[in-house]
Amino acid sequence: MTPTLQTGDRVIVNKIKVTFDLIQRGDIIMYRHNNKTYFSRIIGKPGESVSIKSQRINIDDRQVNEPYMKDRHIKDITLREIKNSDGDTIPSGAFFVLNDSRTYGLIDKKDIIGDVSLKYYPFKEFNYQFK
Repeated sequence: MTPTLQTGDRVIVNKIKVTFDLIQRGDIIMYRHNNKTYFSRIIGKPGESVSIKSQRINIDDRQVNEPYMKDRHIKDITLREIKNSDGDTIPSGAFFVLNDSRTYGLIDKKDIIGDVSLKYYPFKEFNYQFK
């Protein structure tokens, strides 16, 4: 998730939001995939249709202005183009994620460890608002 998170950063991961289905669009999450741990940002939730056109996120055909999309160079995509996608909507139990290295995809809820609530090290970069 560079530049939001970098190798060596220390974070606190909140598992409560996952347990009680409180994950929201824009949350940075920690998840497992193929026995590795990753960090990504939630872009879309189950049942939503997501596309990125001209550097803008569209949820259910409505443009969403998100500060984390500023100055990103992401190619236009639709859910149909995503591996393991069945169509235009995010399947139940899955989320659409994007990370700072401009990679994206669908992940299963069961793979989410929690959301990043706080970055406490390095101390000069202390942060709890990841917009």
